[in-house]
Amino acid sequence: MMKKRLLLISVAIALTSCSILEPYSNSSVSSSFISSSQNSESIISSTITSSEELTSSLVEVSSSSLLTSEISIPPVNKNIILTEMNTGTTYSDRAIEISNIGEEDVALNHYAINVYRNWSDIPTETIALDGYVINAKSCFVIAYSEAKKEIKDKANLITAKYLNDGTYPVSLSFYGQVVDTIGEIGNIYDFAKAAVLVRLKEYFTQYKKFKEYRWIRYPINTLETLGNYDVISEEDLLDGPKLTDEFFNKPFCDNATNGNGGVLEVSYLYNIDGDTTRFNYGSDYDEYEISGSLSTRYYGVNTPEIAHSDDEEPDPYGDEAKAFTQRMLNSAKHYIVQSVNGYSLHETYGRMLCYIWITNKENPEISDYQLLNFLIVKNGFSRPGFIDRKASYNSLMTYQGISYVEYLYYANTYAELLGLNIHSK
Repeated sequence: MMKKRLLLISVAIALTSCSILEPYSNSSVSSSFISSSQNSESIISSTITSSEELTSSLVEVSSSSLLTSEISIPPVNKNIILTEMNTGTTYSDRAIEISNIGEEDVALNHYAINVYRNWSDIPTETIALDGYVINAKSCFVIAYSEAKKEIKDKANLITAKYLNDGTYPVSLSFYGQVVDTIGEIGNIYDFAKAAVLVRLKEYFTQYKKFKEYRWIRYPINTLETLGNYDVISEEDLLDGPKLTDEFFNKPFCDNATNGNGGVLEVSYLYNIDGDTTRFNYGSDYDEYEISGSLSTRYYGVNTPEIAHSDDEEPDPYGDEAKAFTQRMLNSAKHYIVQSVNGYSLHETYGRMLCYIWITNKENPEISDYQLLNFLIVKNGFSRPGFIDRKASYNSLMTYQGISYVEYLYYANTYAELLGLNIHSK
């Protein structure tokens, strides 16, 4: 009798251990134990204080079901990940993308997409993926049934359930367990609203906690990335945007008020502080009073203030920001100012408002120029400032499909992670 009781106790311990194993173990458990909430809840939630109670708790569990109805929960396939959330200008235009980064096709049985609305930490909408297969090194697109044709044409699955608007978190689950996320479960915030959020190459793995630096925003209504396995890398983002022929073929401006996104080579006169420099604009746009020596503010940049009189103290890192900008300008051989397409040519104090490009090469190619606005932010001397992140999409000033503004935001994230200068403690 004692041996029999010890055997039952051993079985009970094994069963209760199975119920609290880390997800995706290879342990085999009884199907009746998994599916019967009555049995599982009574065993897990009851406080068992003696071997007698433990033995009696096991009486209801059929030994035959334990031996003949076993199922095995396989380990999660680490190659199945979320790679894109696409939300458009309307409520209807939305899609989500899963990728298989492995070398073999994978059946999506027991996988699901979950949406968490209204600060819920449990799914309020679930899209089962049973019966579908995702091919090796390819994407699987889920589109909302009311989305425009161009989105649905890229879809492997069309559903009326997918109602995410870029503020509700989404997870990929396997056997009901979260394996990957976009957004922070239990929270609502604008992480992908009216934007296209794409995962970077360096972070092609599963994460249960969402971090924005693993993703980059593309302009609203971008479709080239949807269903496209080849994505941009963090290395490319941190190299910054480059000038292209497109902007050399545009005029600097069409009137005295707004920029047209075109470029103009200028000469460097002297630096004022971390985000303001005086350049000579020549006489090409003299009819719009854009000529000669003009003070120029760096668009999207707001460095700490320097002291403007003997009785003032500079803001922390104000002098360092000025020194950095001046050092970059002093070492450069050519200077280009670029107006912001569809944006005012002048800021509040009448200064020109531009992107500033520099190169230290005597005979540069277009791609040799670096965006100084970007370098200032990347080195931790400014956060993106006085800039509308969504309005920037309308200007369509992009490189590799990503707006200049998003390059600035990613540079800021990089500087924050490293604790550089104004981000230091």
